Amino acid sequence: GRSVAEVRFVPAWSGWLALENADSIEKASLLTREARLRDLDSGAEFVHHPRGLYVFPKDELSQPYVERDRVSLGADSLILTLERLKSETSSLLGVVARPGYKEYSAGQLEGLPENWIAYAGVQVMTVPKSTEQSQKELSALVPAVVTQLS
Repeated sequence: GRSVAEVRFVPAWSGWLALENADSIEKASLLTREARLRDLDSGAEFVHHPRGLYVFPKDELSQPYVERDRVSLGADSLILTLERLKSETSSLLGVVARPGYKEYSAGQLEGLPENWIAYAGVQVMTVPKSTEQSQKELSALVPAVVTQLS
């Protein structure tokens, strides 16, 4: 079977839960392989699946970066991507993001694993016009647009 880390979740901010001893988990492993966590108190199990691109918008109330499935329009975000997606990610950000974000590679940003690129201060301001640019692995960079019927 797959290994399951026994953890304890504690209240953090605004209804969020945090790991009681987050330092006991190797952060880089959360990017590169499936992680299974079981809450010691409730028995609830959580699974985190690895991807080639992660989006972490800054939570305006609490200020940490929180992983999401997609960017939000205008939100300050941290983007982590595998080096193999660097060219496509840079191209797409060049079209949809406000200029001024910074790019980092492993060694330039503490905790960033080898073979990963980080883009800090990203604000996606528009939805790409071309759907071919937003291939499946980059779909997290395409904001979910809410439409209203009147």
